[in-house]
Amino acid sequence: MDLFSPKFLLVGVVALIVLGPERLPAAARTIGALLADYRRVSADLRSRASEAVDSAGLRQPLDDLRQPLDELRQPLQELRQPFQELRRPLSESAQTG
Repeated sequence: MDLFSPKFLLVGVVALIVLGPERLPAAARTIGALLADYRRVSADLRSRASEAVDSAGLRQPLDDLRQPLDELRQPLQELRQPFQELRRPLSESAQTG
């Protein structure tokens, strides 16, 4: 995460204007605590889902389904690359224009 990206700086300036310098540190701590809780809960859910898949004996069937998808991913990436190269100059000209 780039702390100096224009979007992040804009959010920071708006937060400073709306909350003021007195309440901004407390709001930042609250947001940090909420993000930490979100990460902890999502990691716990991933862990429990993985345990459920393992206990139900679904790991191998899921891996068997994943393999053909992984084999398709490389050709799709190769098809996508020329479009991304075309899009890059267009997005750069839109930002400067």
